[in-house]
Amino acid sequence: AGTYIGLSAVLVLVAFALWAIGWTLKVGRLFRAVKQAEGAIDLALTKRFKVLADLDGIVTLRIGAPAGRFASAVKWQNGVPPQAHVQDKAVFSADIDAYANILVELTKADASRFEDHAFADLTQAFEITGEQLGSARRLYNATVAALNQTISMFPGMIVANAKRLEKQPFFEIDGAGKESDPLI
Repeated sequence: AGTYIGLSAVLVLVAFALWAIGWTLKVGRLFRAVKQAEGAIDLALTKRFKVLADLDGIVTLRIGAPAGRFASAVKWQNGVPPQAHVQDKAVFSADIDAYANILVELTKADASRFEDHAFADLTQAFEITGEQLGSARRLYNATVAALNQTISMFPGMIVANAKRLEKQPFFEIDGAGKESDPLI
């Protein structure tokens, strides 16, 4: 009878160890998925900024430099810094859209100078990058929601505390749920 109790205890310990390993792997997978989704946001923001810079170049060449040129341009000209926080990226996204609105207003005022394929192609590219950013934002937020839910409940909470993981912020842009693309 003593060997059965000892064997049962070993089986319980093995089952517990496998359960703990499973939860550790699950939390780790979710955390890596959040980082991958954040990388998709970085890529979409970088593409969107490059298209905006091209739009700005065309507008500047055709009608002159807009007042208050894109203040974040120098800061972000090489793409999204890897160490930038998600909230900084959301602010940058809002800056891009605000400056795009300025460019749109300028082109409406002198529409005859912007009736060509080059400008139309860039505005279409800007719309596409907006859709890509929206998709990346939705993926990121869904992944963050899954991670945050997992690490806020037992046993994920224990794993998160052991790995010193914290809840991740959502990528929120004012008006993100609306059709707010300035070039549409």
